[in-house]
Amino acid sequence: MIREGHQQVVFLDPHGLAHDTDKDREKQNLCKNIRKEYEPFIQSRLKEKGIPTEILLDAYNIYSNSRLF
Repeated sequence: MIREGHQQVVFLDPHGLAHDTDKDREKQNLCKNIRKEYEPFIQSRLKEKGIPTEILLDAYNIYSNSRLF
């Protein structure tokens, strides 16, 4: 959804970092770097194409040790 020229995209990982694998470290890096690496790249591409929308990116790892079922 775009509202007043802004769109927020949120990446949620419901599995958290329970097993601490290389893939989990990639997820941590995505959460840490999404705003400083990916967001500026996307913004510059949109600007090059003449699209005035501002994209805000967020990423979260969600961890819960409780069981749902």
